Amino acid sequence: MLHAAALIIRRLRIAMVVVLGLSITHCSPLSAPVPRLDLSDEEHMLISIQHMEEALPDDQRETFERALQRLVTSLTLQDINRWAAAPSSAPILSLTYLNGLSAEEVMAKARQLAP
Repeated sequence: MLHAAALIIRRLRIAMVVVLGLSITHCSPLSAPVPRLDLSDEEHMLISIQHMEEALPDDQRETFERALQRLVTSLTLQDINRWAAAPSSAPILSLTYLNGLSAEEVMAKARQLAP
């Protein structure tokens, strides 16, 4: 059970690194809508993270990445038990409360966690 959770967390971290690697420049017009996290499936999640990072100033991208990592690694035993019940949707199950948030809101949620 813990092995499955560790594998899922590892896959999510790898996906985040890939998305970060693809994020090259910040070039969005001021009138563009604020990108939001889409957790409808893994592909949309990765694309939305990439768009969120591209919309951030360079000096905030690392903060956003750390915030996502902190939220992912703050999962509880209850989350791990849910993963065991439905391993195919594990990354999405535990992060659904983040769905629709902007990068600023994700960073704010991470700051709310106890150190």
